[in-house]
Amino acid sequence: MSETQSPGPDDEAATLSVRLELSQVASWKAAGANETVTAKEITDAIGEAELARFADALGKEPAELAEQLAERLPQAVDNAFPAEPAAATSRAHPAPDVLLLLFDDVPDTIVIREPGEGIQFGLPSADA
Repeated sequence: MSETQSPGPDDEAATLSVRLELSQVASWKAAGANETVTAKEITDAIGEAELARFADALGKEPAELAEQLAERLPQAVDNAFPAEPAAATSRAHPAPDVLLLLFDDVPDTIVIREPGEGIQFGLPSADA
């Protein structure tokens, strides 16, 4: 006879996900003060049924979870999006067509483009 274990709160919670659409999120990702969010706004954004499912998976009451999310989510998002972009700490050209960069953090986006060319526009002078 084999024994099976039911998933614990941590196992089940790891499989739950939701997309939050709150106007305050932009302030959490940007530099400066974070706009506050209320437990009601969290509940409205997630939906009561989904919040209840999350809360049940974590062994909490939905209202308690909404309060905790309202309190902690702005700082968590703020920490996930550093105010300053990752800086290249080392740059090397080991070959003419190779550029090696080392960053001090994991960059969100890397933009690669051709080097700029100098172009001049104008008309010949009347003296010419």
